[in-house]
Amino acid sequence: MECSFLGPNEPYLVAPNFTVMPPVIIDVRPWVAWYTPANGWRWLGTTGVNSSSWYRWSATPTGVATWMTPAGALNPWTWAPIHVPRGKQTYAIAAFEVIYWYAHPRYVWAYAPSHLNATAAGSYCTFP
Repeated sequence: MECSFLGPNEPYLVAPNFTVMPPVIIDVRPWVAWYTPANGWRWLGTTGVNSSSWYRWSATPTGVATWMTPAGALNPWTWAPIHVPRGKQTYAIAAFEVIYWYAHPRYVWAYAPSHLNATAAGSYCTFP
C-alpha cells in the first residue's frame, strides 16, 4: 500500500506481483485492515466493509500474466481511491488471501510488498 500516493490521507493499493513455479491459477481476495483507538480493527474489502470479492489470476515465474500488456509491460491490479478521514489516528495495512495450491491446500501467513520498490515487508500506513 502506498500511504499517500494520490494525496494526503488517500492510499493506493497495488496487488503484490505473485510469482510461482510452475505457472498456476491463483484466487486472490484483497483487504485493507484499519485500526483506530475509538473502534479497534475493521476490515474493508472491494465490495465494502467486511466484504470482498475473489479475483482469479494466472501466476507465472515472472509474475501475474493477467497483468501483462501485449508489449510485456506490467499493469497490475489496483484498488483506489481509498480515503481515510483526518483526525482519527488511523493505522492501515493491506492483506491478500491467496489460494494457489488446490491439490494440497495449506494455510501460510507471509508478508509481501504491495509495490515493486517496497523496502519493508509488512509495513503499514499511519494517518494522524
